[in-house]
Amino acid sequence: ETERERLYAALQFAITAYGEECRPSGETYLEHGRNVATALSELGIEDVDTIIAALLHDTLRPYTGVTDREIERRFGREVSTLIKGTQTLDAYSKQASRNQPDIDVAGDYNLDRDTLEAIRKALLSIIEGDIRIIVIRMVDCLQDLRRASKMPRAMQREVAFEAMNIYAPL
Repeated sequence: ETERERLYAALQFAITAYGEECRPSGETYLEHGRNVATALSELGIEDVDTIIAALLHDTLRPYTGVTDREIERRFGREVSTLIKGTQTLDAYSKQASRNQPDIDVAGDYNLDRDTLEAIRKALLSIIEGDIRIIVIRMVDCLQDLRRASKMPRAMQREVAFEAMNIYAPL
């Protein structure tokens, strides 16, 4: 199977798995996955497994009915590992964002630098030595920032916090 055939198979799989389901920004999961994959490609990342994982990074959400075994069977262990790692990283960083204090009137988060550093170290340990996981997640976060104006206010704050305090310093 050629790289082109693998990418086409992944796109067809994404179309079926995501359907017309929309993210909080109004963007469909398919559009979002394609945008993340495209942005990685524009950054010069040519590894097909990484591009496929970016396209499919939201396929393990409960509404899709897709399992990690199915991803592994269709696209290989590497793609499955990248998707699971990205999902774990996403869940952890979002939880960390939700646990931070609200912005005060001056716009400061009054953050504990040690806490943020501990969060970043934990994120780096989650990727298990495969930098592609964090690259996919950073581009995913970038896409969320691009659509943030269409999200509910609380979600805008989470996305902004995550980008500024967790990923930007990395």
